[in-house]
Amino acid sequence: MRNGGAEELSEHHHQSRVRLPAEFWRLWTGQTVSMAGGQIITLAIPYLAVTTLNASPLQMGFLTASGSLANLVLGLHAGWLADRLNRRRLLIASNALRAVAVLVLPLGMLLDLLGFWQLVVVSFTLGALELVFFTTLSAYLPDLVHHESLEPANSWMQATENTGEVAGPGVAGLLITTIGVPLAVAINGVSYVVAAVLSATLPNRVRAGEGEKESLGLTAGLRLLLRHPILTPIAMATMHFNIFAGISAALTMLFLVNTLHLNATLIGLIGMSGGAGGLIGAAITTRMSRRFGAIRLLSTLYFLPGAASLLVPAAGLLSSRLGALAVVCVAEFLWSAMTIMMLVLGASIRQRVVPGHMLGRVSSSMRFLTWGIDPIGTLVGGVLGGLVGLSMGLLVGGIGCVLAGLWAVGGGLLRHIDPSGAS
Repeated sequence: MRNGGAEELSEHHHQSRVRLPAEFWRLWTGQTVSMAGGQIITLAIPYLAVTTLNASPLQMGFLTASGSLANLVLGLHAGWLADRLNRRRLLIASNALRAVAVLVLPLGMLLDLLGFWQLVVVSFTLGALELVFFTTLSAYLPDLVHHESLEPANSWMQATENTGEVAGPGVAGLLITTIGVPLAVAINGVSYVVAAVLSATLPNRVRAGEGEKESLGLTAGLRLLLRHPILTPIAMATMHFNIFAGISAALTMLFLVNTLHLNATLIGLIGMSGGAGGLIGAAITTRMSRRFGAIRLLSTLYFLPGAASLLVPAAGLLSSRLGALAVVCVAEFLWSAMTIMMLVLGASIRQRVVPGHMLGRVSSSMRFLTWGIDPIGTLVGGVLGGLVGLSMGLLVGGIGCVLAGLWAVGGGLLRHIDPSGAS
């Protein structure tokens, strides 16, 4: 482990900006295309479950859980792969296989074989491939750009996701409505192919620490993560946050369709508002981090997205569908802006305090703990929605997210702030 984690983070804020290389922009472009296309399958799977298969709240809990279950089952293995295999080739392979996976859904529809469990399998497969891709990406990025540029680079990569979310949901909703799910999902497959081709143009970098034989075990990253004075409270706060975010995620689509009576196009508009919020969050993270300090800013942010999410059940109290739509759009905008800032800050801190040869395993261990816990939240959300109703279930999810910040404060994270306020 690198020594002086807090001092290193403080020094980062005083380093000059370094221009991001051309290779980074090719990676960013591929991600923008694939994330825009990925919004189609993200909308199509739960929308089909609700509108075509009449899924119950419990089934929606299972379906939502399946997408994140790979983080629990395969989380540690993905990091081991990212640290032992060629990272560029892993990026190419995971994009290509995602293109294959999404085409299973239109094939099943064309053959009239679509069923609930087929949706679950496709969701799990995509979750597994995304786990490998994003774990590898997190480990590959410090090999591609200078360390003093990690925070801007991570901001751009998060902006990639939200650039796709700005245009993606609205376009996805229109495509599903106008040309149908099979053709729309085929377009999604093409976007993954484009990303794979652009990944093939990236350079092979010799990673920091390559060839080191110590600490090559599968759980080495998990052990480091759970003993680190900065990363441990971040992991605990994120685990708590994601459990309750999972409760809300399991119920949101049902609430939008069955309570607010929104169609695919209007739901796409909500996704676009979230994408816009994420873009703004990614754009201001570096400046706010330099102003307030990464750790102080992250600790504060843990309290805020949950408060914004409480606007969603409140929208059900409005008699106007247009008014309810506007309120949910505001909630999604604020939620996305703040959670993207949390992701950028967490990734940048991790990339600066973890040795390069262990970064894949530490990154996957973080996903294992924080995303692997998601199925618990989504399953609880499905049960809770059936017992107390959708609005009350969303209320529980939002309040629970607010309380996640107590882990960051109570875990001593704020002790790693120097007197000048930098983290």
